[in-house]
Amino acid sequence: MEKNLVGYRFSPTGEELINYYLKNKNLDKPWLVDDAINEINICAHDPESLPSLSKLKSNDLEWYFFSLREYYEPEKKGTKRTTPSGFWKVTGSDIEIKDKRGHGVVIGIKKTLVYHQGKSTNGVRTHWVTHVYHITSLSLNQVTIFQIEFGSSV
Repeated sequence: MEKNLVGYRFSPTGEELINYYLKNKNLDKPWLVDDAINEINICAHDPESLPSLSKLKSNDLEWYFFSLREYYEPEKKGTKRTTPSGFWKVTGSDIEIKDKRGHGVVIGIKKTLVYHQGKSTNGVRTHWVTHVYHITSLSLNQVTIFQIEFGSSV
């Protein structure tokens, strides 16, 4: 994949993220998608270090990553969202991603989270936002896509 073409940018729709990137990654076909999106443990990093870990470099304040869902042990009910210096907090409602070619069938969910610095009791909201995409037809132990943004107004 040519990464330095002037005027081109990586800007997939939610449907493209689910149907192409997540589907191929979760069906063990990473060679189709790994040139564009790096796989990391999102919660092992504070958001300001994430841009340098992106495979596609850009002037846009938006980066994409594959990450496995991480659960609190042993129940595996709650998703872990803490980082070394803060936590990601869910905001708003989930958005259904529909396959336009498949008669509006729901193929995934988009969840929006805002990063808060500090502990949950007195965390300070930041300008870091992530949109997490999940495929609805696969198990809970799937890879998800994190679309990280800085300066978004959510």
